[in-house]
Amino acid sequence: MRRSGSSAVVRRPRPWRRTVALPLLFTWGCYTYVPIDRAKPVPATGREVRVELAEPRDVQTSDLLVRDVGTVEGRLLPADGDSLLLYVTRVWSGSGFQHDGGHRRLALAAEQVRRLEEKRLAGAKTGTLIGLGLAAATAIVILVVEPGSGQGSSNGGNGDGKPLNIVPPR
Repeated sequence: MRRSGSSAVVRRPRPWRRTVALPLLFTWGCYTYVPIDRAKPVPATGREVRVELAEPRDVQTSDLLVRDVGTVEGRLLPADGDSLLLYVTRVWSGSGFQHDGGHRRLALAAEQVRRLEEKRLAGAKTGTLIGLGLAAATAIVILVVEPGSGQGSSNGGNGDGKPLNIVPPR
């Protein structure tokens, strides 16, 4: 509890917080799409997939009609039979432009799907990036924090940037 008139507590930056977050930043891009064998069952509801359409078609997004869409990304929703029902997050037009999918539902019959891919974690890529992130975090800690002081001051001073005046004994 703080008493009135007492000084506020000053918090010093903690470099370890940045070093913990650094590897997490590297892992965001560690996903890849893996083709799904047509003989296997469709992935579970909620899985992220990318669908290459057999024939380009027009797809209505939230604000525009995208012509000649060849690829669609989204989450699988429960569907009947061998059809797919997607919650669309992105579409690619025939001209190669990417558009927001408008978060609409899109039903596709099995014959409309040329290729189905599931989004999965890329093991080797993730391991490499985590290793690089940890190496960078270690280097930051070594360079920023002076061993034994915990203050980060490396000039032999008292932490305010000024060296201590030491008078030798007589």
